[in-house]
Amino acid sequence: MFKGDITSLKIFKDESETSTKRPLELAIEEIPQTTQDDKFDYHETFKEQVPIGPILVEPNNPHTVIVKRIVLLIPDRPEYFLDIPEDLSQLKKNPFLIKEGARYRMRIEFYVQREAVRELTYTQRMYRFGRRVDKMCHILGSYAPKQEMQFYLTFPDYAPVGILLRGNYRVQSLFTDGQCKELFKWEWILNVRKDWKDQFI
Repeated sequence: MFKGDITSLKIFKDESETSTKRPLELAIEEIPQTTQDDKFDYHETFKEQVPIGPILVEPNNPHTVIVKRIVLLIPDRPEYFLDIPEDLSQLKKNPFLIKEGARYRMRIEFYVQREAVRELTYTQRMYRFGRRVDKMCHILGSYAPKQEMQFYLTFPDYAPVGILLRGNYRVQSLFTDGQCKELFKWEWILNVRKDWKDQFI
């Protein structure tokens, strides 16, 4: 996001797609065997680390990545939780409330099931009055399926400042993999206010 008055508002145009070189993928059988003289067999050790059978957190949920909660982190303020319901349309009814100019971070808590995700990427677009005013995109890395919750912590950002910049911002959040396959997508609302009054009860 940004700080400043309405003159600081930037409207972003859609970027053209860029191609990137991806690491060579090898099956376990293609990994070179170590010699008999090696004291440590990397090939066998790697195979032992591969889980036998899929790890399922929610067997009836077809998603590989399942986002469960968003947490708003603001210095000297309590953590503000927003649980992700099965009906994602309900998220727009529970906006995140934040004071203008406040510094904040987001913690996105999620599960990875069924299979590993290579180059997990988080993309966030913010809209106001139908126009995109901000975008961020971060490659998180590769995540193995686990029964335990995993999380991603965004970089610090600031809420807009100024009477003309207060109000609701529609936020589109998206997880994709290294092949740009959509894994989980949701929308939520960020409501910028003048002060903290009546918030975080």
